[in-house]
Amino acid sequence: MKEATQHLALYIRALHGAESTVCVRDYSVSSNSTVDEGLEVTEHILTATFTDGVVIRRTLEQDRLPVCENTCPECWIIYEVLECPVDQFTVSPAHMTFNSTCREAWWMTYHS
Repeated sequence: MKEATQHLALYIRALHGAESTVCVRDYSVSSNSTVDEGLEVTEHILTATFTDGVVIRRTLEQDRLPVCENTCPECWIIYEVLECPVDQFTVSPAHMTFNSTCREAWWMTYHS
């Protein structure tokens, strides 16, 4: 029986190098660029394994557009819990999607 729940924000903070009670043990990164309707779209995938056995994938997809100062351009940021230690705890939510880095930052601040 799983006894406890860890909040996904703990793991996201660790991925961003912020103070957290969990630590990244290992990670892999891949990147891909495609052209869709004349726009270059980049996708960065980071898969991280934490010291407690949790594995999380962060996918960032964004269009290559000029960015104006003081704006928060649209992008897609998806976090998915891929693995969690069996019968020890769960990570919740197991999936989270943001449509900008500003919303991601606000969510992390709210859950800190």
